[in-house]
Formats: sequence, C-alpha cells, structure tokens
Amino acid sequence: MPLIDHEKNFIFVHIYCTGGTTFRIASKALGFNYEVVNDEHGRLMDVPHCKEYFSFAIVRNPYNWMESVYRAIVTRPDHKYHKQVKDLNYYDFLCWYIDVYGYRQSDFLSSCDDFQLVNYVGRFELLSLSMMNIFNMYGVGDESFLFPRSNQTKKIPIIVEDKTVAVINHYFDCDFKHFNYKKEEAFSI
Repeated sequence: MPLIDHEKNFIFVHIYCTGGTTFRIASKALGFNYEVVNDEHGRLMDVPHCKEYFSFAIVRNPYNWMESVYRAIVTRPDHKYHKQVKDLNYYDFLCWYIDVYGYRQSDFLSSCDDFQLVNYVGRFELLSLSMMNIFNMYGVGDESFLFPRSNQTKKIPIIVEDKTVAVINHYFDCDFKHFNYKKEEAFSI
C-alpha cells in the first residue's frame, strides 16, 4: 500500500511481508504523518502525481518473501485468504498464489514498460540500515534509534522441494534481476 506524507514529500510503497509495518511504526515515532493511498496493496504507478514525491520501498529475497507470505496467511485465521490456503502445502500455496494473486515485488514498483519508478529500494535483510538511510534523508533518527520489530507471524515448518525452488526462480525472475538477489539451484527438476 502506498503511504504518502505531503509535508515530508515522500511516498513509501509498503509491500506486504517486507518490514513495512516496522517502518510505519518507526516513522510515526519519529513524527512522520502519512496517509494510506488507494487500496491495501496498491502500486506506486497508481498514485496520482507520484513523480513529484521522493519514493521508496523495502524488498525481500523472493524465497524468504514467499515463505513469509505463506506463514502470514496460514497462521492468521483473520486473513482474507486463510480459509483458501490453510490446508495447502507450500508448493500448492505457491501455485495458488501465482494463479490467484500473482504479485511480484517489482509489480508494486514498476510501470508496464518495466521502468522502476521508486527513487530508493531498501532491503529487508538490511532493514535497520535501509530505514536509517531513509530517515537520514529527512534529518531524523540516529544510530541509537532502535527500530521496533513488528513481526507477529508464527513460525511453522515449510518443506522446500526442488520444484518449489524452480517455481520461485521462474515466476519471480524479474525480482531476482531487479533487486539483485541470487537464485538457488534446483537439482532434480
């Protein structure tokens, strides 16, 4: 979901399961005043006049991102897709996700012609550093500021098969390329 702060002139594209809730909590604590734009998982290109703002997002390794999305849906009975997904194994979930939902992280940040619209892309794996970089641009926060981790997702075991790796490698190829993540190899495809 895009969040816009007119006073600070920024748009944060909150991609689910990438640390966005942590960013939202920390930015509120530092005095940012944003509003939600469009729907719960809108894209930057859907925000009117988006090029007039500094825009940024946090992304995550596609393997870890899909595991986190799976866990978030399966372990939260109030999630809108919980009933559809709760009994699926991880591979079947991936097939369902691609068929029904299908967003890649790059879909939130790119236009139809594959042009990346955001000015800054942080990484979940370096969440504190990414958030510090963003806040430093606005002269708030410092190295002593502790970012509250907001992950409430329960850990459940996930079996990752070669065919699962193959599906992620193929479907999320553009995320691996756009965000410079390394693909794992599937050996028995």
